[in-house]
Amino acid sequence: MGEYESNLMKQFKAAIGSRKFDPESKFLKEEYDHWVKDLNFSKSKYLKLLKQFRLQCDNENAIEVGKGPVDSLFLDGKTTIVSPYFKDVKERAGLTYVGKPIVTNDELKYIENDTIKPLDIQGGRIYLTQNVYDINELSKWYRLVKRDTVVVGVFGRIFDSDMSKKIIEIKEFAKQLDNYTYNYGDLGSVYCYTIVSKKK
Repeated sequence: MGEYESNLMKQFKAAIGSRKFDPESKFLKEEYDHWVKDLNFSKSKYLKLLKQFRLQCDNENAIEVGKGPVDSLFLDGKTTIVSPYFKDVKERAGLTYVGKPIVTNDELKYIENDTIKPLDIQGGRIYLTQNVYDINELSKWYRLVKRDTVVVGVFGRIFDSDMSKKIIEIKEFAKQLDNYTYNYGDLGSVYCYTIVSKKK
């Protein structure tokens, strides 16, 4: 199991709650597939919430960070993606930087072949990520707000076991920011929360 698959499995287990898992269990695989379907449904609801903020996400200056083919919001369209998990993805309309994202000098860059490289994108940027695999990934994101806009969110089914934990984590993240709005929506069986922070 690769790093990306391991991250997804970790989130799946957190969502359905603590119990013993048999990795070879047919039931576990069926439940995982059901979770992925739920994830796709929840993504569509979360995207609707983002549109309410009138954020222009369908262009190269909107940059989704650190997600992969299963949990990305922007596989289609012109949104830029920066992630180490897109090595095998076929050509897409938007720019794709395959490498580990890193924040340096108030700017997001990426690591490719042990070299830190800048993104070839001009103008104001919107950095987006959601349902991060580890909240520590965002430890330096407060620096990005000095120049650009940051959108960090969580979403899922309201009966997920990790809902409260995920909401608490992004609220803690928001304490690093001087200027932000906190938005939420309970859309039927789906919860969506997001922090939007813009440069002053």
